[in-house]
Amino acid sequence: MKRLLNFSLIAILAVVVLASCSKNRDYYQNDYETASVVDYENGTPYSIIQYHADNTYAIIESRDTNTQLWPDRGEILEGVFIEGRQSRVYNRTGGFNANIYVVENITSRDEAYDALYYYNDNYGFVRTIDKISFKNRTIPKSQAGQAGRVNIK
Repeated sequence: MKRLLNFSLIAILAVVVLASCSKNRDYYQNDYETASVVDYENGTPYSIIQYHADNTYAIIESRDTNTQLWPDRGEILEGVFIEGRQSRVYNRTGGFNANIYVVENITSRDEAYDALYYYNDNYGFVRTIDKISFKNRTIPKSQAGQAGRVNIK
């Protein structure tokens, strides 16, 4: 009888202890954020987003080759935004997932625009062409006006 009582008490104690333990199934929700696209420069993958939680800003780079997946002004993005990391976020407005890279987090709107212009000028796709190409020959733009006619073979 004593053994049965001890076993019952241990079993009840084990059930109580194990029942109080639970998995945190929403562990990823700690980093999960919502942000709005404030602005972008057409033809470049860089955009400014504003986090809804603290109204700070970030520069993101779209990593999708399909430009239709690049975020537009006013769209709502949901996901994990960690500076220096690529992640897959959900575009709530468009109803699709997109790959982005958070370039940097910024506190003010003016600094965000300065950073957007910096990244677009240095790494964006819209550029003034410095050279005029003719098949296999390339002539610097500064010399193209002075060269007159160019013989192309």
